[in-house]
Amino acid sequence: MMRHSSDQKRMVYGVSTSVLFDMTEPDEIFRTAGPEAYAKFMRERSDEPLPLGKGFKNLRRSFEADDFLEVVLCSRNSPLTARRAILTLLDQGITPGRSFFTSGKSPVPFLDAYGIRHFRTANYEDAVAAAKMGVFSTYHDLRGNRTVNNPEKRGAPKTKSNVLVLPGVQKAPEDSLRLVYSETVIGHHIFDLDGVVFGTESEDFFRRHGLKAYMNYEGALRDKPMSKGPAFEILKYYNDVNARFAGSKKPFELSLVTARGYEATLRAMETLHTWGIDFSGSAHFLAGQDKGPVLAVMSELAQDTSIEFYDDQTRNVEKGSQADILSGEVPTLLGEGENDPDGPKVA
Repeated sequence: MMRHSSDQKRMVYGVSTSVLFDMTEPDEIFRTAGPEAYAKFMRERSDEPLPLGKGFKNLRRSFEADDFLEVVLCSRNSPLTARRAILTLLDQGITPGRSFFTSGKSPVPFLDAYGIRHFRTANYEDAVAAAKMGVFSTYHDLRGNRTVNNPEKRGAPKTKSNVLVLPGVQKAPEDSLRLVYSETVIGHHIFDLDGVVFGTESEDFFRRHGLKAYMNYEGALRDKPMSKGPAFEILKYYNDVNARFAGSKKPFELSLVTARGYEATLRAMETLHTWGIDFSGSAHFLAGQDKGPVLAVMSELAQDTSIEFYDDQTRNVEKGSQADILSGEVPTLLGEGENDPDGPKVA
């Protein structure tokens, strides 16, 4: 479903949002008031474009040179706080293909799963970790306007500029009465979107009309939320439980792995924004590419945590099982999703 052709000969770059945009103001809020205040600030201003950063002009050319390069947006934001970045890129005429968001955790373990060969980040520790994995990494000290290649060898200072690492115990003032969760994670739940969290209307449309019409359809309806799928209520329950606790550690780690990408990414974000649902784990928008490598990384990172994966496609469920994840197929009836009567007409 929703598969774009993928030329493996293209160079794949991984770029953090803090390299593309000027995050000075939200970063200051994060450092002084904590992760909840940061998330609130980003959500309240999610319709306001982010200021462009020093690296945007050069990296814009990489986005546009898609015959030779693929740029994967990889961020420590969550899907809801990253919504502002996606909207800003669209305002600039850039439609990201694949992207993933790790909700405060390091994106480095997923670099190989995405085939990233050059990783650009404003987080020194991430740059070092990527270099140790054999990925060419460039650390961007945006405050000093200094770029360090192979920072481990160059001895770059361990500065924290524009780093969106969510600490485990720091609380925003308005959350001073909320408990900080310090127990073992109860379970890690990984959700597909269409036919699982969402209804099947977009998947129905894709099967009837093909990829090009589907992308136009999703772009035209990007502000219209999807219908609720069979997993909505359980996801909402887990999300509501997590919301009771301040800090970055939550009782339930919630992740998503979806074939959506390009124009279809934003409609998913808009729907989650409308519902007020965020993911405390990582979120992967794969633009139709294989889910197996990402699921394998998640399985490895889970260690002793209970981990489960829910998808409505048999082949994806098999990928999860191969990654040693308890994987369940969600029965869905294509053609019975809520229709979009205002959707674009296809000849």
